[in-house]
Amino acid sequence: MQGAVPDEAWALAGPRVRLRRLRAADTAAFHALRADPELGRYQGWSALSLAEAAAFIAAVATPEATPFCPASDWLQIAIADTTSDALLGDIGLHLHADGQALEIGFTLARAAQGRGLAAEAVGLALQAVWSGTPARRVLGITDARNAASVRLLQRLGFRPLATLEADFRGERCTEHHFVLHRPGRAAPALRAATPADAAAVARVLIESRRVLLPFLPQVHGDEDVAAWVAGTLLPRGGVTVALVDGEVQGVLATALDPADLPEPAGWIEQLYVHPAHVGAGLGRALLAQALRTLPRPVRLYTFQANGQARAFYEHHGFVARSFSDGRGNEERCPDALYELPAAQSR
Repeated sequence: MQGAVPDEAWALAGPRVRLRRLRAADTAAFHALRADPELGRYQGWSALSLAEAAAFIAAVATPEATPFCPASDWLQIAIADTTSDALLGDIGLHLHADGQALEIGFTLARAAQGRGLAAEAVGLALQAVWSGTPARRVLGITDARNAASVRLLQRLGFRPLATLEADFRGERCTEHHFVLHRPGRAAPALRAATPADAAAVARVLIESRRVLLPFLPQVHGDEDVAAWVAGTLLPRGGVTVALVDGEVQGVLATALDPADLPEPAGWIEQLYVHPAHVGAGLGRALLAQALRTLPRPVRLYTFQANGQARAFYEHHGFVARSFSDGRGNEERCPDALYELPAAQSR
């Protein structure tokens, strides 16, 4: 093996690949990675000259120059062959300023692809993140056309967070956002909402729609939403909250529609999870609560463009019964009526 293994806790080794700092000897191989247009097709980085590659490596080559996962900055680390120490690719880690979330990106030379090396390397990086940073969740964002990256994230246990339109190098594209939460999280606690929860419930509704449903027009301001929650939603009952570490992070509102008499259907009117906790089981727990308490059939509306919600409900047996152009909702966005028939209740 060329060179000594760095004396840093995050520099983990697997059967075939290991993580280490980039170093001057990697310059030619790193330059080749950044010069490959196929590798860079869906990546946020741009091609580098040989001199730029050398300067980039020099800036991250030592703990003194760049500590592991500095907040608000990207750190690029090497994926090396465990036996030869040859550079095979690199991983980018970006710890958000609040220390709660970390974004990960990865590049592997085309000659090294197709053998599971990227999954091994990213798995090692996740171990390093959990042990060496305060991050509670790791985010992976990939172009929807990058099927290999999507499969890798799913293989490592990442769950869908959102599918959003984006601008990439001057062109519109669709990006899949995935999330993986820190292992060992406790299950959410559910309880009936109280008037004291009004501000927290409003925060979940506002943040969830703002981050996960950016295509929706803002029909009501934040103050109006908060007033509606306190004055209408909570007083009429049927609201359950999901707690994480004692804080409200998920909201469920259910009702019976008198128009469905003599056998009223159950309705899920609101089911929202704070963006920071999507993929952590809160939605499943809240949906299970709704199905325990509501008569069948159970119905709900969701926006046609909300692909993650539609996939979630379909996974749990709901069937789309009708579609509209949105003229019946405040946002005037096309929606879909979903139903869980009595025969498919879970």
